[in-house]
Amino acid sequence: MLLSAWLASSALKAVQRQHLKMSSIVNAHIQVLGTGVNELAPSFYLFTDSKRYVFNCGENFQRFRSEFRLPLTKLSFFITHVSWRNLGGFAGAAMSSRDHGVPSLPLYGPEKLEDFVELTRYFTGSKKIKLLTPWSAEGSKTMSPDVYEDENVNIRTVSLYSSDSHSDSDLSGSPQSKRLKVSSNTAAFVCKLSDVRGKFDVAKAKALGIPPGPIYKQLTAGKSVTSTDGRVVQPHEVLGSSRIGPVMIVVECPDESYIPSVVCNPLLSIEGFSASNQIVALIVHMSPAHILKDQQYRKWIESFGSTTKHLILNESMCPTELALRRYLKVQVPLHLMNPSVYHPPANTPSMATALEYLPRESIVYGQTLLKYHLKPATRIGEDGSATLGSLSDEYHKHLQEIEADKLLMNSIKSSVSNAGNKKTAESKKSVPSKPLVPKPTETDNPILTFLGTGSSAPTCYRNVTGILVQTASNGNVLFDCGEGSLSQIYRCFGTERGNEIVRNIDGIFISHIHGDHHLGLLSVLLRREQLQQSNRDPPLLIAPDLLLTWLRRYSHTIQKVSYRSVDCKALEKSSTTKPVFSIPTELDFETVPVLHCKSAYGVIMRHASDWSIVYSGDTRPCQALVEAGRGTNLLIHEATFEDNLVEDAKTKMHCTFGEALEVSSKMCSKFTVMTHFSSRYPRIPTVLMDARVGSKVGVAFDCMSIGLKDLESLCVDLPVLKKIFSHVTEEGEEEQSVSYQDWEHEDAAA
Repeated sequence: MLLSAWLASSALKAVQRQHLKMSSIVNAHIQVLGTGVNELAPSFYLFTDSKRYVFNCGENFQRFRSEFRLPLTKLSFFITHVSWRNLGGFAGAAMSSRDHGVPSLPLYGPEKLEDFVELTRYFTGSKKIKLLTPWSAEGSKTMSPDVYEDENVNIRTVSLYSSDSHSDSDLSGSPQSKRLKVSSNTAAFVCKLSDVRGKFDVAKAKALGIPPGPIYKQLTAGKSVTSTDGRVVQPHEVLGSSRIGPVMIVVECPDESYIPSVVCNPLLSIEGFSASNQIVALIVHMSPAHILKDQQYRKWIESFGSTTKHLILNESMCPTELALRRYLKVQVPLHLMNPSVYHPPANTPSMATALEYLPRESIVYGQTLLKYHLKPATRIGEDGSATLGSLSDEYHKHLQEIEADKLLMNSIKSSVSNAGNKKTAESKKSVPSKPLVPKPTETDNPILTFLGTGSSAPTCYRNVTGILVQTASNGNVLFDCGEGSLSQIYRCFGTERGNEIVRNIDGIFISHIHGDHHLGLLSVLLRREQLQQSNRDPPLLIAPDLLLTWLRRYSHTIQKVSYRSVDCKALEKSSTTKPVFSIPTELDFETVPVLHCKSAYGVIMRHASDWSIVYSGDTRPCQALVEAGRGTNLLIHEATFEDNLVEDAKTKMHCTFGEALEVSSKMCSKFTVMTHFSSRYPRIPTVLMDARVGSKVGVAFDCMSIGLKDLESLCVDLPVLKKIFSHVTEEGEEEQSVSYQDWEHEDAAA
């Protein structure tokens, strides 16, 4: 038999073998999370009446979930391509699931997903939560490597392979080719929703001697029953014709070499679906724009005809939008109070590009929270009722609310006057189109931007830890790099300036291996490499050896990452073999072991023009850091807990606000900024209201930018802040009390 005929026959048999139990499921729809240009990589939820399914899980997944109050329980994850872009948020989701009492998370996707899971255990710990794949020891007992099935849906995993590594015959899935295949890192998914049982015919049931009651339910569930006269009644005798459930295909081609494995795959061909009377209602395309423009790929799209819709999720074809907006309730009043320090998000104009060569009525472009209904049949189609409105309109709405509060506005104006500022920020109807953060122009006045000021888990109002230091010589440094740090850079600076910032990141310091301090690192390194100038060295990564070991394994196993590295231990003052490295800002780094977890460090960054910044990382009060940083221009210190939670601080090896102040006093720092506030304070740390916040102490907010010489402007009028944050509080809003717990390294891979 010819190979092509064998393939068609095998595909048809495979489709025919897919048996779904009838289901009473009434509603099913997908909802877009990430589009690639809304602070989250292409991803979406599939909702049914009883369960939820997530397709891809990039960085900021947790913050999106919190922002839009999306469920975390009863989830299964499906990954199209094993890369940090699609999986950067999974470690955070796993830790948050653990804290919600979820014992395990199932993952489906390409075979290489198992390698990623093993690397993820390095941070989540196998004793804390089970991450199940069909190839893991636990998952292999209950999970099929190719098919996920429950009462709602049948999801078939279709492995995709690069033509650079395989001949066309290898794409067939034939027994002869299986021995030749290497581990796949890309998959498509064929999702068939369960067939719907026909309507129960009461008249027929009565005629057959079936009395009303529980027996009706048994027949509806597909079970035979015995009538009053002893006759066995089969379900089909009282049920109308069933309706075949619709099909959705999810596909990502990372590059052109994967196109043949899509367009030539019988499991993804219209012929196979037509042979079994299945209707492909929707295809979700997560591929780059140039893939959708490819002639072969376009022909495959067109083969499905006008009954199939195509949802596009990629960085070039979806409208640009900032999806995380609840923080505007904080940003807008702070900006009015001190416009030189607190900046609203940069409103980057849309860069969407339409696919004009495909029928316009067949294409749906992704937007945040856009729904596409798959069931019932009467509702199939897109639904934009939950999508976000204009960012400018929302910004103006907050301005109007503030201006309507005369006492608040008078207090803001009074605070501005008392602080010696020239004027309150002008009330405009739209978000500024250009970033307001100034560029550093003096070598002794670097500008610090706080990308995240929270600990453990992101909230709607604070991202996890990340601090950007810009210097006048165009060399930028990051102190820690929590999940979402890259998107925070673009939020603060816009696309053009953001690219400039990332391109000029020459140094990154990671204080320790807890996820809230480094899960954004890979996104920054990969984007920096994408923007790399040929004459510029990769960034210098100063990190504990534990993290460097993990990063080497990731780069070798999953995707190559460019960087130079120095172990924190080598930069301790006592080290006798300090490495020689170049960084264009004439900076010198000294690391100090601090009191937190294994291999935790603080850092002192000194500049040749005689200024210094001390960053504590996470720690209990540390005398060694006090001695090393004495007299510094700026101390950035964690203040995770308020003073009445000192026992919690001791247990989790953090500082209270009062303890951080004592460190500041002993160090004789010229100014101190407190950060890393517990997620039990989702909007505002209570320490902000502390009378000890005075002329030499400030409190950090996300997207706050301040020059080293301008720190005194942080000393704002406390009564105004109290008014602002009473305005921010939303009645009935849930506090986020669950957070990633600090975890040690005892069960991590070496």
